Amino acid sequence: MTSENGSQAVDRALALLHLFTGPTPSWTLTELAREAGLTVSTTHRILKSLLAKEFVTVDPRTRRYSVGVEVMRLASTVLENDATHRLQMVAQEPMERLRAASKETVGLHVRIGRSRVCVSELSSPHPIRMATTIGGVQPLHAGAASKALLAWLPAAEWRDLLRDQPLDRLTPLTITALDALDAELAEVRQRGYATSYGESVAGAAALAAPIFGLQGRPMAALNVTGPLERFDRSAIAATVADLRTASAEISAQLGHVAR
Repeated sequence: MTSENGSQAVDRALALLHLFTGPTPSWTLTELAREAGLTVSTTHRILKSLLAKEFVTVDPRTRRYSVGVEVMRLASTVLENDATHRLQMVAQEPMERLRAASKETVGLHVRIGRSRVCVSELSSPHPIRMATTIGGVQPLHAGAASKALLAWLPAAEWRDLLRDQPLDRLTPLTITALDALDAELAEVRQRGYATSYGESVAGAAALAAPIFGLQGRPMAALNVTGPLERFDRSAIAATVADLRTASAEISAQLGHVAR
């Protein structure tokens, strides 16, 4: 196998793993092949390798694939990191108060490489609710939490993070151009918080604010999300103050001094 072919195989395997998200946690072989733009035989060959290494598992009854225990092991390594663990501990009570006030799902997200990962989540008490799930990976260019993570970085830094990867259109409302994202991030910084109306998941709305560390850099984003028909613009506006209070409290406990 040449290095180019090996790289292509890795890219294809990672592309398949990235399809296993909160909204779509399981797929059939045919669905995965269609979504990834691969032949069924190529997809089956990649899945066979992923199965052998326990990166995916398959239900013998439904023949639907989902993430395997090896992905969970890798996620636990991230979640057990000292800095992440302290962040989770410090954020727990403010997140609980924010959920009680908003009645929507509250999540804590961090940037890992060029992705956003949910490291803590408190589900909405409503029977119909939105969720990312702990360990869920999302792209950095879409959604309120992603924008809150990027907006306070130097422009050159966040542009470098996104330069070599496509800004995939997750929904018709996803921002897919760097210049448009730049303008959006400027508005986020001016407001002090980010919003999203169906940008990363159709029918979902979200509100997010940055959490700053000791050096004044954004180290996480605090996110509130719910169904758009309930968590509408009016409900989001009513939640802004509670969100900003919670994010400021967490930042202060992490050593950040507001200026």
